[in-house]
This record gives sequence, C-alpha cells and structure tokens, in this order.
Amino acid sequence: PRIQRCVDNLPQADKTVIIHLNDHQRWIDRWADSSYICEGLADVTPGAAWTVLAARHHIDPESELIIADCDQWVDWSPGHFLDYIRRQQADGAMPVFRGHRSHWSYAHFDTEGRVESVIEKVPVTADAISGVRYFVRAEMAFQALERLVAQPTLGEYHLGPVYNDLIQREFKILAYPVPRVYSMGTPVELEYTLNSGIFQEDTC
Repeated sequence: PRIQRCVDNLPQADKTVIIHLNDHQRWIDRWADSSYICEGLADVTPGAAWTVLAARHHIDPESELIIADCDQWVDWSPGHFLDYIRRQQADGAMPVFRGHRSHWSYAHFDTEGRVESVIEKVPVTADAISGVRYFVRAEMAFQALERLVAQPTLGEYHLGPVYNDLIQREFKILAYPVPRVYSMGTPVELEYTLNSGIFQEDTC
C-alpha cells in the first residue's frame, strides 16, 4: 500500500501514529498492525495543522517529531538526514527539492542552509518543500501549531507557516536538499511514480 511505502521511506521511529478519517478505517485495518497507533477523525479538518494536533496526546512532548504526508516518496537516505540535522543541532528541518508547481510550498534559505522563510503554494524560489517535517521537540511543534490555528486564515491551515513562527523566535531551521520527490496523491502522479522504476523490485 502507498501508506506503507511512505512509512518505510522515513527514519526509523520508536512510535508511529497514523491519522486517518474514520471512513477509511477498513483500509487501515487491512494494512496497519498493532505496532502502529491509529487516530481516526470523524471529518476532514480545516488543514494539516489541525490534523496533527488531533494526535498530540499520543506523542511524548520531549521526543523528536517527524510529520509526514502519506502521498510522497523521497529519494534520500533517511538515516543520513536524521544524523545530519542532529549533528547540526537543528531545531527543525525539511527536505527540499527542485520544483516549480503551485501546489507545493517553498523555502528560502541562506548559503548555509538555514531557512529564512517558508511560502505556501507560490513558487517564489526553485526549492520546493517535501511533505516531511522534522522538529527536535514535539512540544515546540505543538505550541507553534496552536499559535497558528488561533489565527484566522482564508484557506487551509498548512504546516509550512509553523516554521515561520519558529524562525521569528530564532529557532534554527535547516533545509536538507534531496535529488527528487515522487508524488502519489493523484492517479496521474501515481502512474508517473510507478513508471519511474523506483519500485522496480516489485516487478522483477
């Protein structure tokens, strides 16, 4: 299943929480075993920030936190990512790749990779943000999420602005360049990803 691809593509974690709609429970039951914590939601939320907050009670506030979408596969070494940002003592980090499409978000960062701002859905740079976001402390992320959802918005409550909140508070947020990110969120994107050969071992 696509969601298994995404979980396997992440750094190994002590705990994995899957957030899903209750209407999708039958699909989750086919895949998730007892090693996963599953949090069902009755309805679609006003955005990813609200969705993540719904699972807050499952997370140790002092632990590292990675938030990941379920429709992207990153071409990277997840272990190297985690080792690098720990050595750099980053408070937050995000893989970035070369992109231009308007449904991605974008990062502006300096020559040392320190992110200065995140812009939602407008390709003001060529550095698109993948759907993987790291925080050194879960509670730091949740507090920023609470501040975000307390503000009015004309659209969805995306996760990118959480980093802007932390940057304003002088937290160290790093960009981590990766060669490419494969999307699987629509039938067209999924077909392209499958035809790319990255899952070739399944057809041998």
